Amino acid sequence: MNTRLRWARRWVIALGLPVCIACASAPEHARSDARATDATAPKSELRKARFEAAAAYSEAHGGFVLLVVEGDEVVFEAAVGGHSSRTLHPLNGGSEAFWGVVAVVADEQDLLDLDEPVAFTLEEWADEPLKGEVRIRQLLRFSSGLEAGFTALKHADQNRFETSLELEMISRPAERFQYGPSHLTVFGELLRRKLAAAGYNPDPALYLEEQIFEPLGVDSVRWDRDAAGNVDLSGGAHLSARQWARFGRLLRDDGIWKKHRLLGPEAMATLREGTKSNPGFGLSIWTNPLVKPDGTRAPWMVERQSFYPEGLPDLLVAPGQGGQRLYVIPSLDLVVVRFANRSRGFRDTKLLKHIVEAALSTPPAPAASPVNVPQP
Repeated sequence: MNTRLRWARRWVIALGLPVCIACASAPEHARSDARATDATAPKSELRKARFEAAAAYSEAHGGFVLLVVEGDEVVFEAAVGGHSSRTLHPLNGGSEAFWGVVAVVADEQDLLDLDEPVAFTLEEWADEPLKGEVRIRQLLRFSSGLEAGFTALKHADQNRFETSLELEMISRPAERFQYGPSHLTVFGELLRRKLAAAGYNPDPALYLEEQIFEPLGVDSVRWDRDAAGNVDLSGGAHLSARQWARFGRLLRDDGIWKKHRLLGPEAMATLREGTKSNPGFGLSIWTNPLVKPDGTRAPWMVERQSFYPEGLPDLLVAPGQGGQRLYVIPSLDLVVVRFANRSRGFRDTKLLKHIVEAALSTPPAPAASPVNVPQP
């Protein structure tokens, strides 16, 4: 052995001995901490990889922003194509979820009663068959019996509020679920009159901003309006992903924002409660209820795909055309926002599977299949 190798060997032994002694003399809890650090590093990397897989799936199907909030912190964010989580984007049908919350707040403030007949305020409905029976709660559950109104309310060069009052009834109130803008447009006119009678500014959007958005620190929101200046309740909100996530956090945290209660203690139960005609739709927001013990499903849902068949019975979803999504998952302390420019081929189930696996860092345990929910 040459001199250089002999000296190298001596230095290895000399340096290695103190290290071994230090290891042997280290307290057990210190060695446990070291092992814990080694164990959590791969888990953190796995979590990141699964969030990245979620973003990749979203992007492959037209998504350009994906934001994940856990607790009060943004734990993952991806934006492509020059987009940002701080830029306003149309929510389309995702706008609907605001109005169930607004109705609950207005009820708590005695501006209205969810179970009062709509005709108490819209007096022109009082003498009309069926319309005189509609309750405010049924408007917000899309079970008022009104036709959908997609065609009649499509164009903005009109007074949509007035037009909505002339729409036809296609069933008795509470008899069937009918997705469409008619119900919330009528609610907009009702709320406008209620606010004016109580001395408020009659703009429903301003009431939403003052009661909910301002306490959440959400400002500079933009709204689509018709020729008469009426806000489009069903699809006219423009928020950033971070702003929408704040609204999601309010729902996730049972109506509490930074230790201040903005919604009454019964609000979330009211928002989540479905109907016989659609147990998967609450007060203007989609839910993910489990099927009945006998396995029956609502007839209109049979051919539809559910948001997440593998579980998450506490999931709330505000979906908008074009693939916009707000997911609220209280059991995982998560709020997820997705912005996109198309929805073809996109499946909520696949995106949520990545999100859930990232949150748990292990595949989620299968659960009973929830009721199927239609995709806007």
